[in-house]
Amino acid sequence: MSYPILYSYYCRSGDKVGIEVLSQYEFCKAYLCLSFREIKRHSRKLYALFEEFSDLFPDHPTEDNTFLIFMLDEYEEEYGYEKWRVLFVCTHFEHNCIEDMVNLVRFMCSMASTFREHPGQVLVNVLQGNGEFLILELMIADPRRSIPEWVRRLVLQEFDLKKIMEG
Repeated sequence: MSYPILYSYYCRSGDKVGIEVLSQYEFCKAYLCLSFREIKRHSRKLYALFEEFSDLFPDHPTEDNTFLIFMLDEYEEEYGYEKWRVLFVCTHFEHNCIEDMVNLVRFMCSMASTFREHPGQVLVNVLQGNGEFLILELMIADPRRSIPEWVRRLVLQEFDLKKIMEG
């Protein structure tokens, strides 16, 4: 089964969010960005993250302004080494008071659990109250256990294509 790589994510100004987010990750070898509308069609387990997030922060998150970016940072096929991270991004997040931080910590623990990682692996990368922007970053210790196989396959295909193009 083939899954499309769609780039239908925009911030409120109309700029592509992926470019804005990925500009700080120059070491990223390849990535896959999926809105939760796309995830809903492919993974019930991952979509449950969005449902929990929407329950905790019901004000503005939608399937189109909230997404996951799966990033491959390092890959050594010869040694079987892969270094991954997952970004949870919401481009309309107005929750930054103390009560919201309690819910955010609760959600971060759920995110780690969904990917079978330790809660200490999740960090807040960006929390911009005025800019209404949130990025949570999860460092992946065991990608073969944590990253869905169909996602790994698509990202590794992009990585191989980039290597071919660079010659």
